[in-house]
Amino acid sequence: MRLLERVTEAIDYFTGRWWFYVAMYVLGFWALPPYASKGYSLGEEVSKVVWTALSHAITYRLVDLVWPSLLLHVVLLLVLVALARWGERASLLFDLYALAEYALLVGQGFAYTEEYGFVVLTGNVLLVSLVAALWAWECVVRRNRVGGPIPDRRRLWVAPLVALAFWSPVKPVLDPYLLLRWLLAGYYGVAYCLTTPVILSILILYYPRVNVAVMRFTAFPGLVFGTYILLAALFGGSKWNALLHVPLVVTCIYALYLSSRRVEPVKAGKGLEVL
Repeated sequence: MRLLERVTEAIDYFTGRWWFYVAMYVLGFWALPPYASKGYSLGEEVSKVVWTALSHAITYRLVDLVWPSLLLHVVLLLVLVALARWGERASLLFDLYALAEYALLVGQGFAYTEEYGFVVLTGNVLLVSLVAALWAWECVVRRNRVGGPIPDRRRLWVAPLVALAFWSPVKPVLDPYLLLRWLLAGYYGVAYCLTTPVILSILILYYPRVNVAVMRFTAFPGLVFGTYILLAALFGGSKWNALLHVPLVVTCIYALYLSSRRVEPVKAGKGLEVL
């Protein structure tokens, strides 16, 4: 009990300090270069290694297999039904789903590529692992009180963003088969940038009945990832890919804005009381 309280106090303290995010940014995006089994020129090729690895992430194989991706989509819909039907009693189910998702998304930082061999995006793996760890902590302290009637329906503006992130048509094509496949078994659930808008939107809809520390730190890497994608589009990158990352950037910014507001903190739930 005492150890958990100390861990909770530490998490609340660090996630509430701006310099912590500066340190995480430097560590995650500058101080820890990618590892590549075939080697590369440090400095000149770092960005190329990152983009190559991200386009060959091992989690994307779940989309190639179809059924694992389909399962991730179906489970999310079942969680949403549970939240609507059982209200706050389904909060732990949502927490466990988010934990499973971010634990899976750690794998997006690993890739097998022809040019660089086995690649580990060390900084990405660190940051996403920390996000997963915070969701594990949330499953214990259970601060989230999501589900049931939405406190402020004006926040339903996130719904179109959720729909786009869940669908995530990777190419602007008028192919009914591909559009349906991406909707039912696409890249939602296997990519941080496409999964996070959905998870954050649920927290946004039920704020302030949420774990602010988890919401804040989940949004932080997403904002950096999304900003990089948008900036890349300005210098010749894919405009369509940038469009698909708009839900990420918008929900991350809004989540960080909400998390900066002063409200009475949500008390820990049954998970903490039992310990």
